[in-house]
Amino acid sequence: MFYEFYLLFQQPQVRGRALKHWALWVVATAFGWTLAGFAGLPIGRGVFEQGVNDILSGVTTMGVLGMLIGGMIGASQWMYLRWRIREANWWIPATALGWGVGLPLALLINILAGLGLSAILVGVVIGGAVGLGQWFLLRRWTAPAWHWVQISVVALPIGIALAGFVDQQLAVGPSAAWEQMRWVTALSGGVAGLAVGLLTGVTLLVLLSRRRGNP
Repeated sequence: MFYEFYLLFQQPQVRGRALKHWALWVVATAFGWTLAGFAGLPIGRGVFEQGVNDILSGVTTMGVLGMLIGGMIGASQWMYLRWRIREANWWIPATALGWGVGLPLALLINILAGLGLSAILVGVVIGGAVGLGQWFLLRRWTAPAWHWVQISVVALPIGIALAGFVDQQLAVGPSAAWEQMRWVTALSGGVAGLAVGLLTGVTLLVLLSRRRGNP
């Protein structure tokens, strides 16, 4: 995929458009992650730091939170996709459902396996769930769309790990005020979204170029 992306940029007639669409996808993705960080991630962080005693309630809470986060990210990405693909409205529920399944599943695996909350594990599980949900749509527009699942499993762990790193550098602990926490998580979410957008944008652009010729 990255080599095909490189080849796209070697074509002068499409280089400018490819760069524009890549940038638009990155901006849309980063904006969605920023919104999710501002509105949703502080709640999830508080739940994790306080601990989860009841598995069922924890999984349910994370499922609802995941759908909230995924809905915001999906809606932001839809603002770009609606100009590129038919039936783009389905991207929002697909992303929300992926997060709604992936986030509680990551929590459940951590609890049952007795693991500490690992950003890499969380990212792989969520990336797989979100990528699979979105793959069901992309496969109708381009082929082979399974590359999207692959890049999602790679990009999400990197993004979530970067968000955790930013949080650590800014030293926001459980005692931080709500206002401080949500601005910090908005920043870390934006950094994560930027990384995710850069990586997934490469694959998306190649997939869409196969369907429509050039981006």
